[in-house]
Amino acid sequence: MGVTPGLYYTTIDMSFDNGLGDVDSIKKNILLLENVSEKMTAIISPSDNSYWLVSFASNISPTVYDMFYSYKINSTGINLINQSTFTFTYPQSTINSGGQMKISPDKLSLAMIHNTLGNNGETDVAESLFTFNFDSNTGILSSLQSNFFTIDVKFNYGLEFSPDSSLLYFTNTDSFFDGSDYWKNISD
Repeated sequence: MGVTPGLYYTTIDMSFDNGLGDVDSIKKNILLLENVSEKMTAIISPSDNSYWLVSFASNISPTVYDMFYSYKINSTGINLINQSTFTFTYPQSTINSGGQMKISPDKLSLAMIHNTLGNNGETDVAESLFTFNFDSNTGILSSLQSNFFTIDVKFNYGLEFSPDSSLLYFTNTDSFFDGSDYWKNISD
């Protein structure tokens, strides 16, 4: 039986195989979320010896992504701590919804690319780049700060913050598959 799409985790027990580690067969392919997008990011928590894992997935409808799930990962395991949901101008469809998600180096912002297709399968005007406040102590996202609309661009995908968190860069192209990405600085 294969694994169905979703967000899963597997525990590696480092005491197995003479200290080299191996998969704990009891804690293998444990489902955390169904109807999950490819968007996932993780950071070290500044308040304790743990990590935050944030994923973007469906809450009510399996055809629309609308909720961020924040998991705390530490020595006791992985636990859902908070959920943050937002109302977007256009529903965030699960079709052709590629794009990255990152938390800024200062751990105060989260940026996400999520391509929204129009009714004809094109993104004549694409609402696809979003920024949020991120609370690295609670895992809560708030304040959909920006909806950036890129005109005459059909696909955005990659993004990255500058090391000092003052700039956000993203890639875009006028075709889903032409490979002619170029970097844009949204601060210009």
